[in-house]
Amino acid sequence: MGSVVDWMPSGAKVAAVYDRKAQNECPAIVFYERNGLERSMFSINEQVNATVEFLKWNCSSDLLAAIVRCDNYDCVKTWYFSNNHWYLKSEFRYPRHDGVRFVWNLTRPLQLICWTLSGQITSYNFIWNSAVMDDSTALVIDDTKILVTPLSLCLMPPPMYLFSLKFTSVVRDFAFYSKNSKNCLAAFLSDGCLCVVELPATDTWEDLEGKEFPVEASSSDSPFGSVLHLIWLDPHKILAVSHHGFSHSNYLSQSSLGEEDLGFYLQEIELSCSEDHVPGLLTCSGFNAKVSSRNSLEETITGIAPNPASKGSAFVQFDGGKVYEYVPKLGISRGASKHDWSFSSTYPWMSVVVVGDSVSSKPLLFGLDDSCRLQVSRKIICNNCSSFSFYSNLADQVITHLILVTKQDLLFVVEISDVLQKELEIKHENFIHAGKKKREENRNFINIWERGAKVVGVIHGDEAAVLLQPSRGNLECIYPRKLVLASICNALVQRRFRDALLMVRRQRIDFNVLVDYCGWQVFLQSAVEFVKQVNNLSHMTEFVCAIKNEDTTETLYKEFISLPSPKEAKDVQSHDSKGSDSNNKVSSVLLAIRKALEDQLPETPARELCILTTLARSEPPAINEALERIKAIREAELSGSSDERRMSYPSAEEALKHLLWLSDSESIFEAALGLYDLNLAAMVALNSQRDPKEFLLFFKNWKKCPKL
Repeated sequence: MGSVVDWMPSGAKVAAVYDRKAQNECPAIVFYERNGLERSMFSINEQVNATVEFLKWNCSSDLLAAIVRCDNYDCVKTWYFSNNHWYLKSEFRYPRHDGVRFVWNLTRPLQLICWTLSGQITSYNFIWNSAVMDDSTALVIDDTKILVTPLSLCLMPPPMYLFSLKFTSVVRDFAFYSKNSKNCLAAFLSDGCLCVVELPATDTWEDLEGKEFPVEASSSDSPFGSVLHLIWLDPHKILAVSHHGFSHSNYLSQSSLGEEDLGFYLQEIELSCSEDHVPGLLTCSGFNAKVSSRNSLEETITGIAPNPASKGSAFVQFDGGKVYEYVPKLGISRGASKHDWSFSSTYPWMSVVVVGDSVSSKPLLFGLDDSCRLQVSRKIICNNCSSFSFYSNLADQVITHLILVTKQDLLFVVEISDVLQKELEIKHENFIHAGKKKREENRNFINIWERGAKVVGVIHGDEAAVLLQPSRGNLECIYPRKLVLASICNALVQRRFRDALLMVRRQRIDFNVLVDYCGWQVFLQSAVEFVKQVNNLSHMTEFVCAIKNEDTTETLYKEFISLPSPKEAKDVQSHDSKGSDSNNKVSSVLLAIRKALEDQLPETPARELCILTTLARSEPPAINEALERIKAIREAELSGSSDERRMSYPSAEEALKHLLWLSDSESIFEAALGLYDLNLAAMVALNSQRDPKEFLLFFKNWKKCPKL
């Protein structure tokens, strides 16, 4: 154990360096409790003769930085602890003769200040970006690896992963592109190399489980400098912000640049691959990177984001909050523009989403600053936002909901239409929780059960899940009622009745939503298609049993469903449905379902029981019609018929027991007597567990009556 030690500012642990040359291993960092007991340790993953010169915690005790001296360079490494694992998140390399040193800012935990013997001072301002991409794929940087997990297939918290990508040196930054089943990843390494990987379609990733794929650096004729920001413009072009002139950027380029070449640059990098992509496999080599355009920058860029509404363009944010659109080959458009995209100040977290509909859509910029202010269209919509994400239930990825978490650990699901129409103050009261209000009035937010949890992503579409990460590092998946109902309503509008029914069953939503959202008169016109798509008599029986004379969109789910019925639905509602009671929702819906069952599905015992359910659940119950069907089955049994149609019906006793389970036995007994069929009435009495003393004498007296 050497003399390089540092106390954690919180006082919980002490970090020290353990020299393991005797074991022919590289140094390790060991953590001790205050009583001197060893708590844990991890290796720095360098050469055996590497030494750790300096070690320091940041002021919030969650980042640990060290100066590591290697054979050819010195580097500043930064680790982060989460879910019982230490991640190497950044590495900056310097020439050995620079004698690099660093110190953490005493008040800003994410600011690292480095200086060299030549007098060059560099300030690194880190920000935490979610590792969950727009397509719900988690990409986590850990030293020379990127851990890949498709959360839509398996909810696996890091450091666990589905498969990993192994690079030649530490990953400093990466960008991910996913569109039209094409998945590409570009990573910038601490040694100055740019690596590109083309991945197969996400639905084939299960075959890659547990594997590690080595990635080769792409070939290039010119240096990239020190890359600060990196995004994809299209599958063959990358936009990067780089700097030439720092000690570490000079080391990366390993070339002498003139003074006129120093500074910040915005450069386009075109990619080409000499290898053919094999479906189902990764392409990790054969890429060539060429700088096709390089524009000098006079101001510092604090963030870039692709523009999903315009192919190949991006938004660039400068220090101070000014935002301009970047167009390939034209550069940054600083002239007069129809839209003012700028923020009121610097917003490090910038996201661009598409809002509107498939016909007319536009980009919308959201920004979050260090003071937890969330801004959109130059208006601050939340003053205490800790994290945010977006949800889309449409195939074209048009955003429909904003999900945000406040500093009070409350999760809000906000419709984008409310953001555009500026109705947030009315509906969400500036996202401030009044603790004295009744619980019934606070249905527009969810209490998060762990302090400090942040939303890291969502699973779009029918899944409608929100991914939360508490401070200890695990992942939690929740299904907000508002998102679930939005996905169900979207499926109904698209006439995907089977998907809507499965979502209702899985999320325990009232089945009446399937009927009420577009109006039950509209549903009558779609009953045949509904039965065709569902094609499951067990699910149909559940649906039939749940129908009631109540509009759940106006009662139970009034606070969650605010979308109006489609215009087409209103047009259909103006016409009365043929053969239905215009004032009785239950009877009309069940009649339409019954007719569809008889017309669309083959004769089976399960179908007959489902038809009996529709009769028993009608208002008023159609007991007489149900008993007539049971009587026909019983007569077929007594006739001894053995045709195939007889086998497609249940036994009379089974059908009667099913009817007795659904309706009042006394009503069924009286209805059986009303049919003047004493044998059927006797079956009802026997199967309803009535006392024989009550009905035997009664039946004897009836039998003595003369026939008319």
